[in-house]
Amino acid sequence: MKRLFSRRKKDETAAEASDAFVQPAQADGAPDPAAAAEETATDAPATEPMPAGPFDIADAPEGQARIDFGGLQVLPIDGLQISVDAERETRRLTGLNLVYRDTLIQLQAFAAPRRGGLWEDVRGRLRASLTAQDATTETRQGEFGTELHARIPVSSENSQARTYRPMRFIGVDGPRWMLRAVVSGQALRDDEIREDVERIIRSTVVVRGSGPMAPTEVIELSMPGATTDTTERNPYADVAHIQPGPAIAETR
Repeated sequence: MKRLFSRRKKDETAAEASDAFVQPAQADGAPDPAAAAEETATDAPATEPMPAGPFDIADAPEGQARIDFGGLQVLPIDGLQISVDAERETRRLTGLNLVYRDTLIQLQAFAAPRRGGLWEDVRGRLRASLTAQDATTETRQGEFGTELHARIPVSSENSQARTYRPMRFIGVDGPRWMLRAVVSGQALRDDEIREDVERIIRSTVVVRGSGPMAPTEVIELSMPGATTDTTERNPYADVAHIQPGPAIAETR
């Protein structure tokens, strides 16, 4: 099963807005109900509900072959295309771009203080940045808590009319990290695709590391040298050895 790692160009307006906060801060028959209940209690095996992600590496489910990008690990879903963002000057890998069913999912992980709550602060600054660029914004309660939904103006070379690109900004606070996902495309219009995209985000694993990092400092990524595999055999070995050159997309 082949996976595609490709080169892509980020949208300038969206990139400027979504990166507005990443400057490092200072560090810190009708059955009888009673009988049915008794039978369930005595005969049914005890099961625990599946935990909801995204996951810290310490809590990640076992038995999954994931593509290991260092600070982020993702499941190799069929039909998923992945490219990697790099800083222009340093060439540090800072984020993932996942394309799935005409939907773009941009993933970045950031260091956060122990007290948590970074997404609330980031969301406010992000909203102010988007508003300054004539975007319309609103907060909504979604699958991952409070989200920011925006319509960002996009200029067209062939028309003077202004169009708007809908975007969904998701933030998840973890233990000393925050994962941000920016979703655009078909998932904002199709409920079935939206649910698939949410499952992709939930299956993401964050690897912060134990070293000191300033709040909002990006958790650096690396090219996958091997897939993290807790099963006996890695069924995605063809994904594990990707040449780094064509997988890096410059941030413009």
